[in-house]
Amino acid sequence: MAKPLPSDVFRLGEALTPEEKLVLLALIDYGARIYPSQGTLALKTGYCVRTIRTVVKALREKGVIQTSQRGAKALTYSVVLDHVHAARDAAVGRHAVPINAARDAAVCGKRCSGILTSQGTSQPNQAPATAGKGGEASPWDGIDQEDQRKIRRWCPRDTDTLCEAQRRVTLRKLADLGIRVTDHARWWRRLGERWGQIGVPPYDQLALELQSIGPDVRDRVSVLAFRLGLGRVAA
Repeated sequence: MAKPLPSDVFRLGEALTPEEKLVLLALIDYGARIYPSQGTLALKTGYCVRTIRTVVKALREKGVIQTSQRGAKALTYSVVLDHVHAARDAAVGRHAVPINAARDAAVCGKRCSGILTSQGTSQPNQAPATAGKGGEASPWDGIDQEDQRKIRRWCPRDTDTLCEAQRRVTLRKLADLGIRVTDHARWWRRLGERWGQIGVPPYDQLALELQSIGPDVRDRVSVLAFRLGLGRVAA
């Protein structure tokens, strides 16, 4: 089978939801060897890991992808679009896969618990927190109000509690990395901005980026700062 192209995915038309198309495009972007973690797919597409899991299941049930176990949890993906390559026009490819083939197709594109996807409908935004209990500093300090509203759309339940926990473990991780305390506010602000953009909490962003950098890189903090868009930050 020839390597799938983006045009092959779009040729499927209404057979796939927009979310399924985006995840499938992210998978074929890896070429012949496809084994990204679901966290990496979440960062790449902007969806949460739970949505990625749902979409992958739907794609598997529709026969568009096959997965095999690699290690304890990791998966290797194979994209199966023989029917697309066999089609001589877009109309044939468009209906090659039944639209309602997957039992769970209806839930794809809807917000999973605490997550908003492109077709989901968000709950009304809560007023951004400006102070903690008893007048204490809010864990939202440093995060722009517009970014706060975006985060609350991604995570509408117990958002303040989640933010407080994320700030605590994130600042601890920054300290463990040797990043100066005077730089913590800038890191937290940037991580909060990305949280609003992609729906991945700050600590998870750090963990995923560090995992992709690897332990053998000489100056991991500088590489991490560059990837997060922070420029040169002294450790």
